Amino acid sequence: VINRGLPSVTVVLSIMSTEPGGVPSQPVINAVYKSIYRTSVKLLTDTIAINAAVAVPYNIKAVLNILPGPDPTIILKAANSAIAPTTASYQRLSLGVPKNSIIAALTVPGVDSVTLLSPVADVPTLFNQFGFCTGVTLNSFALQTPFPQTEVGSFNT
Repeated sequence: VINRGLPSVTVVLSIMSTEPGGVPSQPVINAVYKSIYRTSVKLLTDTIAINAAVAVPYNIKAVLNILPGPDPTIILKAANSAIAPTTASYQRLSLGVPKNSIIAALTVPGVDSVTLLSPVADVPTLFNQFGFCTGVTLNSFALQTPFPQTEVGSFNT
């Protein structure tokens, strides 16, 4: 809502598509316009603006520091699978993308820590924008144990 409390009020409808990319086509915007401005609807505001939502692209680049033992390729696949639902959940109007949520999603079992190279900060969005992940690049770094492995003996009481 723009100009709230003033005599002339404008309501802005930002339309986001369920199609890949999130930005609606012109026919979708036209259909919304026809639905809003049909003769059987009495508008309760002065002006309604109908706009396409705006994608804010970001790319995820990270290095996963992997604990000794597990196969790094399996852990990279698990992290790649884990990040997809996270990026989808933040593809919403005005929600933004917190950097911490990306790190949390990439911290799958076997990952000691995540070095996030991109984005370097939260991805902010305005009321008519949404975060759109354009790609994910994950690399691994195998951590070495600081102490030599020793056989664990049994403990009897």
